[in-house]
Amino acid sequence: MDGHSARDGDGENNSTIERITLAMDETTGDDTRLTRFHAGADTTAAGPKCHDYPEAVYIISGQLYDAAFDQWLEAGHDASRPPGEIYGPFRAEEA
Repeated sequence: MDGHSARDGDGENNSTIERITLAMDETTGDDTRLTRFHAGADTTAAGPKCHDYPEAVYIISGQLYDAAFDQWLEAGHDASRPPGEIYGPFRAEEA
């Protein structure tokens, strides 16, 4: 993935996380993006998160640990978060 390091004001500044925006609605600010957590990625320092918009997540490959749910998300796993739901921090041990 040719993206950029995570730096979007959410407390994450980590070269092990890349994001690329695929589409952006200029009116609403809604976006669709891919996020890659490389092996060793860990957002513990940023703490748990929540936001005021819904979010859908699909794991393409690898595993991602969500501490808020004490759950490993694996390839093929999908999740839908309603506004205000707390999630993370995340950690990836493999790509």
